[in-house]
Amino acid sequence: MRDTSEKAPTHVTPANIHIGIDTNDLRKLCTILEQEGVPFIRPFKQRSGGMGFSAWIRDPDGHELELAERHPQR
Repeated sequence: MRDTSEKAPTHVTPANIHIGIDTNDLRKLCTILEQEGVPFIRPFKQRSGGMGFSAWIRDPDGHELELAERHPQR
């Protein structure tokens, strides 16, 4: 049997992962975040192929958050 008594790390560093958050009005959300002084990694832009919009920010712990407004496939 394997020993699993080790403690979990107290700090996890971000890896090549991100959290995605969908919204119905990304432009409005980005405006609110900008007014609150949230810096953007990648500003609001249309996704390739007209599939909606996206913007990227970091949370206070450094995790990347993708904010998205998705449009159904045409």
